[in-house]
Amino acid sequence: EKCKICSLEISSPGGLEFTCSGFCRGRFTVCKEQKCQDAFEKQCTDNVATKGAKSKLEFAKKWDKLPCLFCHIVMRKEPVDVPAEEASKMECSGGAQSNA
Repeated sequence: EKCKICSLEISSPGGLEFTCSGFCRGRFTVCKEQKCQDAFEKQCTDNVATKGAKSKLEFAKKWDKLPCLFCHIVMRKEPVDVPAEEASKMECSGGAQSNA
């Protein structure tokens, strides 16, 4: 997964995945850097040009959620799943593995 803001590969725990619960099924990942999370939140909240989008933003704010960048319906926020192989690369800097 790549961060929506900085485009870096997310290979360590701490990143967030936002999934739209609406018809568009938008999916966005953001790394653990606070500046990226803040920038993504700003994108979501500044992307309200219509009256309908504004009302969806107000609804999302009431539930402490962010509106989708595409359809403005609230998104679910979950931690990014880092694949086991990525996590093991972080823990082990080398060495042979046996397939016994």
